[in-house]
Amino acid sequence: MRRTSSKDSRVRVVAACCVGLGLLVLPAASEALPSPAQSLGSPAGPKQYEQSPDPAVQDLMDEFKLDRVQAERQMATQAAATEADTSLSDELLSVFSGRRIFHGQGARVEVSTTDAMLAPAFREHYLRAGVPVDVVVAPRTRAQVEGLIDQINHELQSERPKDDPGRVSASESIPGLVTITVADGVLLPGEQRVVDGAGDAPKEYRIERVKVLEQAALTSCDYSPDISCDPPIRGSMRIAKDDAARTPSCTAGFNVRSRTDSKPYVLAAGHCRDTVDAYARFANNVPHRIGPWHSAIWNSDTDVGIISVANPSGWSFGWPMITIAPNQGQDDDYVLNSVGDPVVGDRVCFTAGNGDLTLVGGTFDGGRTDCGTVDIRYDSAVYTDGLFRTKDVCLVGGDSGSPAFSYGVAYGVQSASNMYVGCTKAWSEQALEAQDQMNVNILTS
Repeated sequence: MRRTSSKDSRVRVVAACCVGLGLLVLPAASEALPSPAQSLGSPAGPKQYEQSPDPAVQDLMDEFKLDRVQAERQMATQAAATEADTSLSDELLSVFSGRRIFHGQGARVEVSTTDAMLAPAFREHYLRAGVPVDVVVAPRTRAQVEGLIDQINHELQSERPKDDPGRVSASESIPGLVTITVADGVLLPGEQRVVDGAGDAPKEYRIERVKVLEQAALTSCDYSPDISCDPPIRGSMRIAKDDAARTPSCTAGFNVRSRTDSKPYVLAAGHCRDTVDAYARFANNVPHRIGPWHSAIWNSDTDVGIISVANPSGWSFGWPMITIAPNQGQDDDYVLNSVGDPVVGDRVCFTAGNGDLTLVGGTFDGGRTDCGTVDIRYDSAVYTDGLFRTKDVCLVGGDSGSPAFSYGVAYGVQSASNMYVGCTKAWSEQALEAQDQMNVNILTS
């Protein structure tokens, strides 16, 4: 079962007309491998890499015409707010509706709650993390919204013919409110009831009208060139499924350790498990075994799996990092400092190890880093509910499992995209949820 506090928005949804927000703003107060780089002696390792320039910072600079100092400041605010989300007291968490960040407004942070009396406590909590916040009153807690979205979407799905995506979907784009997305066409009786009910309660729901519900496609096929790295093993590397490392699969997400026995694993998307063993290639194109798939889940609740690292010393396992510079090896490694849940407005990046953008009319073939903005929480894509959606990114076949990250924070593992209809959005499993499902911890510095 999904953690109510960490899962996010369901998909097949876009935005258009918004009805009734109902928010009250409160005043702000393998086999033997060649001798690797050094193996780990401590969690951060004896060797320290210089952190690469953060792609999310450059992305903010480009979109909002910011200088680097301001962009760095805004991403630092995002990271600090994410960290503060994870340390809310039980009292605050019980009335917490969610949080948003507005990078177009200088990284203004807005926290939603069902209890106006606790607004000062929320402001105090986030200020301890160095983040001033506006507090708004919302009609439902995060747990209530997520439970209602589950209920609505399951009821809608039960009425539809097999493989029919329908014309109505529930998700969350504003904390505390349920967004009902309605596509053009004749609605089924159950769909009409949902829309009518939302229209009768404009302070609790928002209605978005679109021409069609967006469809997501799994991104588990592979095209080359791709991301292949010498040890240490890291996120964003291409995963293959044969001993010649020729047959495509997916992309590695994060290095993780078991919570029970500290064994090493690589976190990826669950639907990528289509063989016993997983392989990767060194920078010289020589294939090497990572190890067997240990476990994987791909159902309505989650899409996540872990690969055993059969030769951790040979792979120099233990570095808390991913790569953000395809085909450049260790020089552009990206160190992870923490794990958090993304919220609407967060700037998030993906380094994709496999995908060929020429398949969707692009010009780039191979691994790349792409950044976008989280616009929906608790969405549905293909068979999985509770994913977060990122807009303005293009991820294609072979990119499933790609790490979602920014400013040193691990946010999620990519699951699906709309590669066949525009290639502008991606859906991902939350990192915290993925950890819980697999009973592991993502390595951080």
